[in-house]
Amino acid sequence: PATIRALSPGAVIIFSSIDTNSAPPTALTNATLITFCATVPAGWTTTYLISLPCTSAADYDAIYKSSDGGASWFEFIVDPADNTGSVANGPDVSGTSCTFNVTIADNGRGDTDPVLGRVCDPIAIGKRLPTPTILGIVSADPNVTVNSYTVDILPPVNISSAGAGQTISPALSFNATAPAGDLARFNVLYSCEFVLAGVFKDFGNGTFSPF
Repeated sequence: PATIRALSPGAVIIFSSIDTNSAPPTALTNATLITFCATVPAGWTTTYLISLPCTSAADYDAIYKSSDGGASWFEFIVDPADNTGSVANGPDVSGTSCTFNVTIADNGRGDTDPVLGRVCDPIAIGKRLPTPTILGIVSADPNVTVNSYTVDILPPVNISSAGAGQTISPALSFNATAPAGDLARFNVLYSCEFVLAGVFKDFGNGTFSPF
C-alpha cells in the first residue's frame, strides 16, 4: 500500500488513508488516491515523501491535487517561485517502491485546508495518459479559411481554474480569415487514443481559461 511521511521538521502527519471512493483524475491511469492531514508550523512550507509499490519508474510519473475535494484535479508540478509541487524520484534502493517528494505551503499553493497550521489534502498518484497528437485544424464554414497553424508544447502556464504553473500539452495556434463580424467554427483533428482533459484558451491576458 501507499505510505506518506513528513520530511520537514515540525510537520506531523495526524491522518492518512487510501481513498477508494473518489473518482481519479481522467488524465491518469493506474491512479492511487491518498488523503492526509498534518499539523505544521503556521505558514510554513513543508515536504512529504510518498512511497508506493512499483516495478519501474514508468509505473508512476505524476501527482495530481484537487482544490475541491476530488471533484476536479490539476497536475501538481513544481512552481519555481516557491518550490511547491511534486518531484518523482523513481524506484528506491530496494527497487520495489517508487517515491515522490511533495511540497505544500500552509494556506498557500497545494493546501486547500483553511485552518492555519494544518495541511489536509487529497493527492492522486498515477501514470500520465499518452500526450495527444494534433493532426490539424479545418474550417467548419465555407466562408472561413484557415491560413496556417502551429502545434507546440507549452512550458508551464497559468490556468485560471487550476492555479498557477500547469502544463497545457499540446497547444494549437492558428490564423484564419473570416467575414467581418461573423462567427467562425473550426474542427480540430487529434488522435483519440487518450482522454481529452479539456480545452483552454488564452484570452490575451496570459491566463488560460476553460473554453
